Amino acid sequence: MRLAVNVRFLFVELPFLERFLAVRAAGFGAVEFAWPNEPVESVARAVKAEGLGVALIGLPAGDQAAGDVAGADDPAARDRWRLHVEAAMRFADEVGCPTLSVHAGNRLAGVSMVIQLNTLRDNLAWALPRAAAAGRTLTLELLNPDDAPRYLLTDPARIRALVEAVGDPALRLQFDTYQFGRVVPDVAASFRELAQIVGHVQVGDVPDRHEPGSGAIEWSAFFAALADSGYEGSIGLRYEPSGGTFEGLRWIEDYGLQRSR
Repeated sequence: MRLAVNVRFLFVELPFLERFLAVRAAGFGAVEFAWPNEPVESVARAVKAEGLGVALIGLPAGDQAAGDVAGADDPAARDRWRLHVEAAMRFADEVGCPTLSVHAGNRLAGVSMVIQLNTLRDNLAWALPRAAAAGRTLTLELLNPDDAPRYLLTDPARIRALVEAVGDPALRLQFDTYQFGRVVPDVAASFRELAQIVGHVQVGDVPDRHEPGSGAIEWSAFFAALADSGYEGSIGLRYEPSGGTFEGLRWIEDYGLQRSR
């Protein structure tokens, strides 16, 4: 397992394009990030200049702050969503990224849940063969209902049922410990239940989404569950450091992990 720094959460003391140099200077070999606001050509150059791997990229999802989210559940945004997938696939080719994160979308007023879920499934049915042909995986993300009350997939049982119903190995679950920790009592036990469909792991503690060891999650149990599962993917560092980024990295060695592999 390799650690991948989420450069939207860590090294925010620096301008975005300077964070890749900081990641390499801190001893890491990989990054992950949501779709960048910066030109993708500039991001690709920054990644390549530092020789970094890219573990995961989030698909473009529109202007979330303005409420303009081109979610995969929106029948009116079907064409735009598919153009976003094609753009993300090209960018992933450029930086060698194996995994793309799908924003399922927010619940839509005036559109039935059946239509939204069917639209999501139809979009996935269109995207998954393209991802598989490129040797790529799509991951579906669970968000907790406190932070994202309108998001379509806030229930672990529903997202599990969806991934299993699709039944395509190119579709996996994105397991973010912060998101799950806000909705389940035992993150390690939940991971053990879902491990067979997990395609990407991200870590952050609860309740404040700071670094592991700062909150309520039992990290020794979680990392034991991760090891027992045989998970070989990346672990994204997707948390808000409680102090500076460098001070917040001390937990890595405490749990016997290595910054770069």
